[in-house]
Amino acid sequence: MKNYYFLLLAILSFLFSSIEIYSQEKTRKIVNGKEVIFVDGLPLIDEKEMMFLESLPVLELPDSYRDRVLPESVDNSELPYFRSIFNQSDLECGQASAVAYTYTYEIDRLRNLPANVNDNLYPTHWVFNWSNRGNGTACPFFDSWTIIKHAGTPNVTDYGGSLNYGGVSRWMSGYDEYYNALKNRLWDFYSISLKDEDGLNTLRHWINDHLDGSETGGVANIYISYGGVNNTLPSGTPEAGKYVITTFGSYANHALCVVGYHDSIRWDYNNDGQYTNHLDINNDGIVDFRDWEIGGVKLANSYYASSWGNAGFAYCTYNALCRTLEQGGVWNQSVGVINAKDTPDPQLTFKATLTHDSRNKIKVMAGVSSQPNATEPEFIMEFPILNYQGGDKYMQGGTSQADKTLEFGLDVSSLLGYIETGADATFFLMVNEADAGNAGTGIIDSWSVMDYTNGLVEYPCPQTNVPLVENGLTTLDVGATINFDPPEVLNMDLPAAVINEPYAEQMLGTGGTGPYRWKIRQDYDYTYSTAPFPNISQEQLYPNNSISGHAEKEIDFGFPFYGKVYNTLYPHADGFIMFEPGEHPWTFITDEFNVFKNVMNISPYMCKPNGVNNGGGIWYEGDASKATFRWKAVEYGTNNILNFAVSLYPDGTIEFYYGDINSSAWNEWHSGVSEGDAFNFDLLDISSTFNIPPNTMATLEPDYSQTEMEITEQGLFHGTPTVPYEAVDIDFFVEDVNGLWSTKTLPFFTDGINSIVIREVTVAAGNDNIIEYGESVGMTIELQNISGEAIDATEMTISIEDEYVTLTDDAEALATFGPGETIVFEDAFAFDVSLEVPNNHDIIFATAIEAEAETYESHIYLKAYSPDLQFAGITFDDGNNGYLEPGETVQVYVDLKNYGGGTAYNLELLFENPDPYITVNEASFTEDELPGYGTVTAQFGITIDGSTPISHTTTFNVSAVADYGFSANDSFVATIGMIFEDFESGNFDMYDWGFSGDADWSIDTENPYEGIYCMKSGDVDDYQSSHAHLTIDVFADGQISFYYKVSSEATYDFLRFYIDGNEKGAWEGEVGWAEATFDVQAGEHTFKWSYEYFIFRTI
Repeated sequence: MKNYYFLLLAILSFLFSSIEIYSQEKTRKIVNGKEVIFVDGLPLIDEKEMMFLESLPVLELPDSYRDRVLPESVDNSELPYFRSIFNQSDLECGQASAVAYTYTYEIDRLRNLPANVNDNLYPTHWVFNWSNRGNGTACPFFDSWTIIKHAGTPNVTDYGGSLNYGGVSRWMSGYDEYYNALKNRLWDFYSISLKDEDGLNTLRHWINDHLDGSETGGVANIYISYGGVNNTLPSGTPEAGKYVITTFGSYANHALCVVGYHDSIRWDYNNDGQYTNHLDINNDGIVDFRDWEIGGVKLANSYYASSWGNAGFAYCTYNALCRTLEQGGVWNQSVGVINAKDTPDPQLTFKATLTHDSRNKIKVMAGVSSQPNATEPEFIMEFPILNYQGGDKYMQGGTSQADKTLEFGLDVSSLLGYIETGADATFFLMVNEADAGNAGTGIIDSWSVMDYTNGLVEYPCPQTNVPLVENGLTTLDVGATINFDPPEVLNMDLPAAVINEPYAEQMLGTGGTGPYRWKIRQDYDYTYSTAPFPNISQEQLYPNNSISGHAEKEIDFGFPFYGKVYNTLYPHADGFIMFEPGEHPWTFITDEFNVFKNVMNISPYMCKPNGVNNGGGIWYEGDASKATFRWKAVEYGTNNILNFAVSLYPDGTIEFYYGDINSSAWNEWHSGVSEGDAFNFDLLDISSTFNIPPNTMATLEPDYSQTEMEITEQGLFHGTPTVPYEAVDIDFFVEDVNGLWSTKTLPFFTDGINSIVIREVTVAAGNDNIIEYGESVGMTIELQNISGEAIDATEMTISIEDEYVTLTDDAEALATFGPGETIVFEDAFAFDVSLEVPNNHDIIFATAIEAEAETYESHIYLKAYSPDLQFAGITFDDGNNGYLEPGETVQVYVDLKNYGGGTAYNLELLFENPDPYITVNEASFTEDELPGYGTVTAQFGITIDGSTPISHTTTFNVSAVADYGFSANDSFVATIGMIFEDFESGNFDMYDWGFSGDADWSIDTENPYEGIYCMKSGDVDDYQSSHAHLTIDVFADGQISFYYKVSSEATYDFLRFYIDGNEKGAWEGEVGWAEATFDVQAGEHTFKWSYEYFIFRTI
């Protein structure tokens, strides 16, 4: 049968409002032996499956960004790097959002490539199929990012021509394709907190410039509850008529991509007729995000996306975005973001062909020994692919004999860090088969070491068609001599630090291929022995959920762990200790080792199927010398009992104890410690041992020195030492873009100590503690003697060289301090701040404390603020549709924002327009004061002459002045009248419509959106198309909006919309009348609507 598209076209939006309702259709299914709840067709994220994002490294707003002015809105979906909206085919929402949208955007942005051809698009199912157990089970986008970080991703061309080529079970075969994939990687992934305004500002700056000053910014990912979008932004407000999400559900089952923000969209939550961010509209006694009615982000969807929102896009208010999940917000109040690698070039790879008839029984590893002709590796690396994955299927996921064989490639460049360049070494390929029931068998067909360091040299293994050891480890080796250029640490030493003084030293790299990434390596040594199991029962701890929750316990000493000291610990029902409270939900976790590496933990027996219900429990016993936690865990589904414990000591030593363990053979578990950064972790080799012998004990001792120092990824070694350090070894790790690395150990020490330190500085400036322009400031100082001896301190002085600061009191007499004594000196110092001080200006005082024969030098760091006035947007309220039209009298609202921290006083705003068609009725507006970072909305009035030509452009000039010369000026261009087509003339004569293809569009009366007429696509057959196009000279930046209805065969027949030949939207299947809106810049443009019938195109 033939299928048709119906279209009502209006070049500017009609605006509607409705109540947003989340209809929840719930079903229950058994997935991998466990009941899973599906809501609206998507699996609900189990509370126990949400642990990852909260422990990711958190991006915070740099101090240098705090006074940077952001544009009112940024929409990165309009950049050529953002691919077109598409409909996901399976439960791969995480991969659609985080790979097909986010990774595609981020890597194409770095490479300046358009995301409209398959070579520059990246598939969902490459990563999805490694994690979905071979049956399409939903999996988290964190696992997918881990796969891309270590194994890369092919583009859509190499993957087979589509995002999901081969379905949910296929594993790609072919070394060349794997090698190409290794050139598409990422450095790492992070979270941005949305729990406070700083976090939201971090996200806005990330979207604007990637937090690194780039010309273009980034996108982000969130987990939320899926639902339809029914509300539209109100008339007379920015982006009026576009769809907006004002609340989510209180569960998480879907991922979306955050593509932009708009600080001026509005939603009246309390229906009081005004839009505010400063009133307590929910009457809870505080003003926070849940009271905000202004501002939001733009989201991109992939689930039934063509009929969702504005062609797959919708706004979401900051109010909804920044709530907790339980309040109808985003999971964990955070977003996930990535840093892609521009041009990684693998230096050493393995090329292998493997045949097996049950792929989830095998694990592939790589190893190296620095000794030639070695028989076993000194170092082993694992991979997030080919790791007991993919379900009980043939290697490629199909059913033919050919599908049993897989050719693949792995990047093993990091193994070069364990050998010397140019030296003979031995490389190992290891395949472990875990198949106690002998369900499968296989062979290693062939294997080569591929050296790309100087051209290509292949070292083939002479052994071919090697049968795998049944239910055991098969190891092959190849000798090779690799000449490589590793990065090296250039610093020869570290300058001495002063106790209680901030310290910073930039680490420098050389060699390899930049840019570099830096870390500090911290390892644990571990040994095994036997000891009686500590069956303690002094205090039972009760987790907040016996299956997926944690308890809380304050121990009697500070326990040092990876450079920090902890007194409060959180034992989890799943057999490990956390260092932060929270449910730490596991998001669709399929790779539990990924959780172990990325969550700070001490794990005697981390195991997802465990709990402490049904007779289980957690107990504690401890004092100032030792803290012991004991678990009696219950295995899910079997009620098997597992007894294990951990003891912690003040010197950082850790002991694991194992009693009677009765677990199932399938129960994978992890034992060890992790800093949570996927770098510093130690996994004990007893992990996943089936029923470990009773009374086994493992002892872990830190093989690093505890310090208060840390390092940024860019190599800034910094911190404030508060205790002496005597030549403490710091192991610096530097890695280049190709995965080559090296380490260097440098001693860190302190030289000198300030026995009297500044504990707190309190300022009195005006009527508050914010230092502003033109103010006189007093400082109160709190000092402490941190030594064990009495100190007679005589005087403290401060000094500064700063053109904006004048000292009026620079000295304070002190007193004798007893050991550990703290003394407060009221109004100790005073200074004046210039009226010309820049906003967010750093004031740094040098201080000196004279005490007996010593002088203790330090610094005081303060900031001064001034106003920074800028106009932030204009809106029109005509009481109708929000657009300026001839003959109307309109209220005009102009937002003036103070981007500075200083208050502006006695503001006067003026509104002008010399256009003869415009009469300004209300031309001025006054405001007593505008606080720092606040916004005031000024109201003006205009009348538009009834004879104003349609599409006439006019310019509004607005200015603001405040006391002491602070001012702002801006201009806004608006268009009078809409270009409007509703086909109610019954023909195409109103505009110069054109038609092409195999059949013309026509005027039709069948089921129009409103009125009598609409236009309908032509009557076409297979492999034919019908096009309608219109060329219009757009006088000012604006938008094109139209309503469409679709009735077609899904995945084959499409309505596509183009602007100047660039596809902007595509719709398929059965879609009722819906609105689509797209931005249009000033100038001549050709708009085309195309019905393409059974014409294959890749996405």
